[in-house]
Amino acid sequence: MSDEYAAMQLLQGTGIPIPKTHSFYIENQSRWLLMDYVDGISLRQFLASHPAKEDKEKAITSFGLSLRKLHECACPMEWQHAESTWLDAMLSKAEYNLAHYSIDGNEHLLTHLKKNRPSTVQPTLIHGDFTIDNVLVCDREVVGIIDWAGAAHGDPRYDVALAIRPKTNAFEDERDKDIFYDAYGKRRLTEEEYRYFEDGIYNFF
Repeated sequence: MSDEYAAMQLLQGTGIPIPKTHSFYIENQSRWLLMDYVDGISLRQFLASHPAKEDKEKAITSFGLSLRKLHECACPMEWQHAESTWLDAMLSKAEYNLAHYSIDGNEHLLTHLKKNRPSTVQPTLIHGDFTIDNVLVCDREVVGIIDWAGAAHGDPRYDVALAIRPKTNAFEDERDKDIFYDAYGKRRLTEEEYRYFEDGIYNFF
């Protein structure tokens, strides 16, 4: 939670819809983060409510636009001079999590990910967990993005892969993906890229 607080503090004033944070408090084993209330519901909740076609498409459009804005936002300099690349750091964390926690990933998958890295792309500011659970909407528009613990100077394809993961009444067909990508305005992930990030890296977190 301290990482999330630090990230949200650094990103205030960027124009990204981040709740304003006020304080971070530690007491024994408890962690408390005080932030503004955002009047909205998760995009997952909204889409699961079976909204009208026009309302659903407007919300997905806003979702794609918000990720485009995030990826085009200047990344804090503090994150641009990490000792290792984002992918190296993620693979190291994946190895640690595999050794210490019960997760979906396994040794065979981790070995595959290490040996079959995707082509290099220009790193950007990324959210690190850009799912429909962490984006809040009101009146079909994105009004808040939460859970910033994974924010970094990293591979934007990771955010995209998590954004378009199929869920109930969300991204279950190509139409939803078309609407998202039209708003996002950047190239689509290949199937190989999608599998590497969503079916691969994400299984260790």
